[in-house]
Amino acid sequence: EIARMPASEIWGKHWKEIILFALAMQAAWVGTTNVGSTYVPAYLRLIGIPESTILFMTTLNMTVLFFAVIAFAFLSDYYGRRKLVIISAALGIPLFLLLIYALYIKNITWIIITEALYLALGWHTETMSMIMIPEYFTTKYRASGGQAYQLTGLIDGSLLAFGFPAMYVAYHGVVNALPGFAIFGGVIWLVIALIAMYFLPETLGRKVE
Repeated sequence: EIARMPASEIWGKHWKEIILFALAMQAAWVGTTNVGSTYVPAYLRLIGIPESTILFMTTLNMTVLFFAVIAFAFLSDYYGRRKLVIISAALGIPLFLLLIYALYIKNITWIIITEALYLALGWHTETMSMIMIPEYFTTKYRASGGQAYQLTGLIDGSLLAFGFPAMYVAYHGVVNALPGFAIFGGVIWLVIALIAMYFLPETLGRKVE
């Protein structure tokens, strides 16, 4: 039976799950978007890395992401969505710190390798969350569970538009902001995703009708 007011009912009964899904996806939205699309390219340009190298790195990242998303989707059908996200977030923390170290020592080879691997793990968090949301919020609520996705965008947009620029100003530039970026640009969001996903149920095999 379809809920008469699915949007209101889903917030009344499942507000915790919506918030947890939104926080879990921040590992991808904030962590990987900020790494792949804003901070790292700007950082590399400011330390003198050629634009052709940055373009190559970006292209490689997107290629790795394409195959990683497909691979993780298949793996989640065997091992579970929640388990893969928890493993990915846990592995992503040391990998992100290796990326930060590579940026610090300005080793472009290690920057390219660690960023590609980190992005593959981080973006997988959003992929699994997008699979889990319709599996968790059944057809009774139509597509109202998608509000978790919209909440993610609201949080992410606010941080990218206001939070991170303020951090760069506080650190007097993008290059000097590397310590702050290490904490607020990646690690903290992977930890949040790890905790949020721990409190969410596994949805593999869940009846959706």
